[in-house]
Amino acid sequence: MNQEDQLYNDLYKKAADLQYKFHGFTTGANDPHVHVLQNEIHQLIGDIRGRKDTQALETRIHNIEHQIDMGRHIPQPYMNYGHSDLLHNSYEEMRHNLLDFEKKQ
Repeated sequence: MNQEDQLYNDLYKKAADLQYKFHGFTTGANDPHVHVLQNEIHQLIGDIRGRKDTQALETRIHNIEHQIDMGRHIPQPYMNYGHSDLLHNSYEEMRHNLLDFEKKQ
């Protein structure tokens, strides 16, 4: 398996894991922000499966991080801070992995 294949496989596994965590963290939440974020996370997985270029993936991840940050500042947060920090940090790690991969190319 070459480095690019390994990158996309690792990204897919991480994104799928984070999607399940997000669903667990927001079960029962009926907030429009949750639906927007669910869609972004779902789109990221589709982008990874479609092997979109790393810059597009980085942009999608940045959008997800932004949505997580916005969710912290609404009157009734749909996720506790510990969960949002975990997700944000995990997505940031994914983004850094993409940046490192781009540098090696």
